[in-house]
Amino acid sequence: MATAMTLSCRTDRLADGGPGTPPATRDPAVLLKYAQLCLQTGRTGRARQVLDWIGPPSPDWTPQQLQGLLTLAEKTGGTDAAEQALRVLLAMDRIPHPVALYILRMAQSGDDAELALRLRDLLEEKFSHSQRAQFRSRSLLAMLGPIQALAQLRRRPAPPRGPSEAVALAELLAQAGARRLCLRYLRACRHRWPGSFPLLRQQISALTQFGAAEEALALIDRAPAEIGRAEIARLRLGAFFALGRLQDAQALLDEAGRMNVTLAGGQLRMMLKIAFEDTAGAEALVPLMVAQTGRSEQTMAQFRISHLGGLLNELQLLARIDAPQEELQRDFYFPARRSIGAWQAASPRPAPCGAQSAIPRLVLQYWDSDDIPPAIGEVMQSWQDIPGYSYRRFTRRSALDFLKTRFDSAHVRAFKLANSPAEECDFLRLCLLAAEGGIYVDADDLLVGDPEELRGLGSGLVLYQESFGAVGNNIIAARPGHDCLRLAAGMARESLLARENDITWSKLGPGLITRALAVHLGARAPGDPEGDVVLAPEQVFRRTVQMHMAMPYKSTPDYWNSHDGQTPPEIMAVLASFAESQGAA
Repeated sequence: MATAMTLSCRTDRLADGGPGTPPATRDPAVLLKYAQLCLQTGRTGRARQVLDWIGPPSPDWTPQQLQGLLTLAEKTGGTDAAEQALRVLLAMDRIPHPVALYILRMAQSGDDAELALRLRDLLEEKFSHSQRAQFRSRSLLAMLGPIQALAQLRRRPAPPRGPSEAVALAELLAQAGARRLCLRYLRACRHRWPGSFPLLRQQISALTQFGAAEEALALIDRAPAEIGRAEIARLRLGAFFALGRLQDAQALLDEAGRMNVTLAGGQLRMMLKIAFEDTAGAEALVPLMVAQTGRSEQTMAQFRISHLGGLLNELQLLARIDAPQEELQRDFYFPARRSIGAWQAASPRPAPCGAQSAIPRLVLQYWDSDDIPPAIGEVMQSWQDIPGYSYRRFTRRSALDFLKTRFDSAHVRAFKLANSPAEECDFLRLCLLAAEGGIYVDADDLLVGDPEELRGLGSGLVLYQESFGAVGNNIIAARPGHDCLRLAAGMARESLLARENDITWSKLGPGLITRALAVHLGARAPGDPEGDVVLAPEQVFRRTVQMHMAMPYKSTPDYWNSHDGQTPPEIMAVLASFAESQGAA
């Protein structure tokens, strides 16, 4: 596969005669591609120079070119060019769905919900009546969350739908957890439009999301050849990732590379390199990752403190440490993950224990205040009133009361030192489960099945393994006093009291759970029951729980895992001015 650097050099020859020389072409498509490749190869100064050569955009530019200029201008500090591109875009009578959704996400990232809602209504007017249903479905999903968006659509008369509108509705049904209806609707749509590849792709996506990735793979194997080898390979790659079949995914990417075909973006490729502990390969992808995320020249610094950046930093550090693996697994993720892999290979998978599980029928959740956003409240409601189960939701105040009663002052102080509600939640869940047991579940996870399916997987501690090897922490089921969770709570307390500056994922989230589990397994007595710890594949949990629901707050800059940061005030001013002018009109 041609590298970004190779492509950049080729475009050098097409675009200009050498450094500092004005371009030989004024074609915005060529120059924008050249500037993008410069960013992907770490040549930010060169990209800024190319954008200067491009000059102000004109109304005859395509919406996609204007979006490209807007994105590149933000990354290179070209505020004026970004404002100009956005003004031209907003003045257009028609805008494609992806571009309109991009503008909407900018407003959300500016943390102005009222402006974002006003813009959504104005952007909808830029579509013909036949296209509005598709935009309405996806924009309401972004603004309101899936459950409220679906409720709003059901209250409106449905216009005649084509395949594109059917895909958008099926996507919303899937996101809202309406699984049976979603799959039934997709089967009916594919019967009506058998040649629609987007419908097939959505059906495969839904099956994977619902914990049926093996069924999705079988569907891919039966896909008609006219779809094209590259498209089928992309579908298969997604199923491999969902199943944790990383070796198969890498083989597929290698084969595509030999055919000069790109199957995955920079983030997935870097995740795979990191999963295989390929430090050099991951380092080579950093410029591409930086080019694809963030809004400013500070993106490189932001990447280094991101989830993937932190994992790459650890790989680089481990290369300089010479110590036995068992001495490193308490403090480092990768040695811990290796130890868990060895345990999995040596231990037979225990049979589910069903109703004999020692895990209490108790659901535990946390939201830092009594003021729960409606989109979140609807998801949390799915865990309440389960027959035979008790339910307890904690706020920051009740969490502090619990820690004061059941633990000591060090735990209270650690909780108060958390940097965000996400860190409070991660620490509290470990303490709650260590003391009370039960099922802890994050506020953005929707119950779509029977929780007994999870509880009955094991008798002591039930966890799941994410696709790339980490042990997930958003859903944990445990009996009271489990040694692994007491260990994890102690490690989390130490990290908070020491005011460690690791990212939340490493310090208190899946990175911590992975390390604690490795230490626990290494210290386990030979006579401990085999089914005391169960580490299930993620797909098993997905059959019962809709994980990580799409929520409006995740698009705001305050979200702990936000990638792009806050929209600059100059851009927000353009959006506000547009909304105001349309209101006056």
